[in-house]
Amino acid sequence: MRNLVKRFVLFAVVTVLCLGGLLSGCKSEPLFEVPNSTAVTDVAATNTVIPEFGENKQFRIFADCPPTATVRSFLEDYKAAGFTHLNMTEDNDIYLTNADQVYGTADDGVINPKYMSALDLAHDVGLKVVIRNFYADADYFVNDDDGGRYSEPPWNNFYKIPVRNITTELTNHPAVDGYYMGDEPSDDKIDKLVPLTDWYNANGASTNWFHINLLQTYGSDYYKPYSYEEYVKLYVDKILSKVNGHKTLGTDYYPLKADRVGNPYIMEGILFDYIVIAEQVKTSNAVFSAENKILTNFCIQSYNASNTRTLSSLADITFQTNLALAFGAKSIQYYRYEGAGSEGAIVENSSHKPTPMYYWVKDANAELDVIADAILNFDWVGTKVYQGRHFTDTEHTALGFENIKSKTLESFSMISDAICRLDTVISEMKDVNGNLGYMVVNYTEPSIPREDQVMLYFSKKVNKAVIYSAGERKVVDVENNRMMLELPAGGGAFVYPVYEGGAN
Repeated sequence: MRNLVKRFVLFAVVTVLCLGGLLSGCKSEPLFEVPNSTAVTDVAATNTVIPEFGENKQFRIFADCPPTATVRSFLEDYKAAGFTHLNMTEDNDIYLTNADQVYGTADDGVINPKYMSALDLAHDVGLKVVIRNFYADADYFVNDDDGGRYSEPPWNNFYKIPVRNITTELTNHPAVDGYYMGDEPSDDKIDKLVPLTDWYNANGASTNWFHINLLQTYGSDYYKPYSYEEYVKLYVDKILSKVNGHKTLGTDYYPLKADRVGNPYIMEGILFDYIVIAEQVKTSNAVFSAENKILTNFCIQSYNASNTRTLSSLADITFQTNLALAFGAKSIQYYRYEGAGSEGAIVENSSHKPTPMYYWVKDANAELDVIADAILNFDWVGTKVYQGRHFTDTEHTALGFENIKSKTLESFSMISDAICRLDTVISEMKDVNGNLGYMVVNYTEPSIPREDQVMLYFSKKVNKAVIYSAGERKVVDVENNRMMLELPAGGGAFVYPVYEGGAN
């Protein structure tokens, strides 16, 4: 994956402005008026060494509706697409009908040999496993009543869990890396999930992680007494604050839609949801110990259905992954891997034949693999949004920008200004040593091939920049404390500005 083949168009070209205001080595003139450089302090950037970031870091990348866990070729295809974790659930039969379905325990409560063999196979293929409590049942691991029950709204499925007492049998398996304890709990369900934290603290390893996916603002009917900020904080206070070890906080917002006449657009609420999650992670991690930090997790829309627009290119995927990184994501969850009914997905349901989406996701994951070494060292500080000088996207984007106006940063620590051709999202990131980086995202409808040009003006002395974009790492010279990024549709770049050899 590290030997990612260079793509023809979809990579960021970084150019540097000369003193005369012309582009040096740029493939086009800027499509907006470039003002004179803003004032630069005599203080050098904190970043004074060009880093290699050669630590082989990885995002946790998994998918809902994963491949059948007992078929090696399916798991090998999944691994080849860049997934690091298998979302292992005994309840896949909700969506699937095949003879290879694996159930966690037999009627006597003992874990099925077939289930353990599936864990062995995942380990052999090189996948970590996330154990899925599909129904968000507080008695999923310890249950003394095998009577049938119904999952709570909005699912309302009838199911049975055998009498069982699972302790560390799963945790002790070398493939198991985490527990997916539930999906989209309503506000009144959160209290009912507290026993899962007790089970996890007693039986989960310190290296594992605790995961529950939260609702979105468009699911507000299920947390009506609360604002979205209050709903997220309620979950953190009642669940995550009690979990000993790593845990995730995030949501599954699927933003790519089309209006009644087929015009594509980005749903305006995604920026608000993402910034609320990022703020809560930042606030909580400021007081949580190092071993108890929250990891941000965002879901990626990778399916076609009546409630979305048809995804049509790699840009549709990278737009979402780049935006997730801009709000601090350290874990990526795709929905969905296998199709069901009329829904298109990453692979076909019955044949497991890859769809075009498979290859887009594979390429997007390859880009994530390259950027991981750098950006996973950094935590989110804050975000600013910039309206395009040449083209501003739909009213949905305008409303999305307005919705987060009170939550964006007033200023960046190292960037004094940014002039953007198209609507752009820029986030400041900081590592444990106080070094700063910036994630820059072309925030326009990714199905329309529009290139963004972003001029960054640095407020401190900068003479180099390390750029990670579209699966490539570049070190470039910076002149006159300003530089330009060219980002295709769906494009983003992580920028690490450096005053090489300088001192504050």
